Amino acid sequence: EADLTNGAIIAVASQTSIVGSVILSASLYASMYNQSCSACQGNRYQTCSSATNTCQCSGNSYWNGSMCPLQLFENAACSQIDACRSDLNLSCIINSYGEFTQCL
Repeated sequence: EADLTNGAIIAVASQTSIVGSVILSASLYASMYNQSCSACQGNRYQTCSSATNTCQCSGNSYWNGSMCPLQLFENAACSQIDACRSDLNLSCIINSYGEFTQCL
């Protein structure tokens, strides 16, 4: 997994390499987020939550109000509680003014 600020392309001795990218667009998410699971059946951008029977962001991504970007890595600026990689024990830290600041 990577995003615009994380990840790397590593040169190898192989004759061929495959590099791909994904362009995120709100139109891929907004129409089905929180809808019944039938709306996201077979969709690669959201999965069906068995707990709520609704379409939710896939693993290591979060709902930012319009789409499901990848969760953020250490020291990244964050603006909501679930924006940071929980599988890496990161949390979006709140400062003394009650504002979200960064993933630590």
